[in-house]
Amino acid sequence: MGSLGYILALFWGFSVAVALQFTALGRFLAEKRTWVTAVGGVGGDLAIMVGMVSWESWWPMAGVVLASSAGVIFRSLWNELAEARAEAEQVGKADKPRLPNKVLWNVQDVEAICPRVQERLRHAEEFARQKDEARLIAELAQVGREVERVLRKARDIRYGEYCP
Repeated sequence: MGSLGYILALFWGFSVAVALQFTALGRFLAEKRTWVTAVGGVGGDLAIMVGMVSWESWWPMAGVVLASSAGVIFRSLWNELAEARAEAEQVGKADKPRLPNKVLWNVQDVEAICPRVQERLRHAEEFARQKDEARLIAELAQVGREVERVLRKARDIRYGEYCP
């Protein structure tokens, strides 16, 4: 295989580099599971070497590479397990995240609007009992406008905006 093996190795290295740089999975592996990328890269190198050297020469090389990799792989898995345990312990312990001011302002506005809506509904009920249709319609229109404001505030909360 000779020089074809070197060309194949060059292609393999660049292919892995491109995959790590330009794919979501590659970026994730490079950032969070570096040891997986190393194992994959070395595995590809060993596969290429199968065609470059005799089996009798390949087995000792592969054995040395695999044996030296075991410690690094074990270390990485141990650290990932420790990180996962630490994250699991933090769940529920962390203080509630503070809400951004825009969310708090919207919630305060909604709290201020709701009593007005309740008051207008009481007025509307009173006007209905008195059969004062004009005032009843006017109060119900006001209730509708206030409810619309509450809905806008809810949307603002959802999207992290604030419009006084």
